[in-house]
Amino acid sequence: GTPKLKKGAVELLEFLKQNGVRMAVASGSQIYEIEWKLGDTGIIHYFEVFAGGDEVEHGKPAPDVYLLAAERLGVSPEDCFVFEDASFGVKSASAAGMKCFGIADVAPFTEEAEALMFKKLNSLDEAIPILKEFL
Repeated sequence: GTPKLKKGAVELLEFLKQNGVRMAVASGSQIYEIEWKLGDTGIIHYFEVFAGGDEVEHGKPAPDVYLLAAERLGVSPEDCFVFEDASFGVKSASAAGMKCFGIADVAPFTEEAEALMFKKLNSLDEAIPILKEFL
């Protein structure tokens, strides 16, 4: 079926777009799968670049896929914010030198992942007031 969007996702994407923030998707999935799933959700147009697990040597928790996304955006990793729902992803983003928001999905985060997070969220739109300070 169609992937479900997390609460606050569209509000956050709209906020970022209106503020001229460039967006990428970095996923462990294969690139065609990312585009297919995002195409189904109706939010694909928010994202400028994609980086997939099939394009890098090492998957998450290695930083490769996040570093590739930053490279494709032409921005430095330190200037990137990441939204992650999995502990491996938090480790990956952190290893890339990015600030990572955690938004839990099915599995709870490990203590290690929680310690690496910039901030833990209950819904994605909770990031908006925090991000305003950086824009």
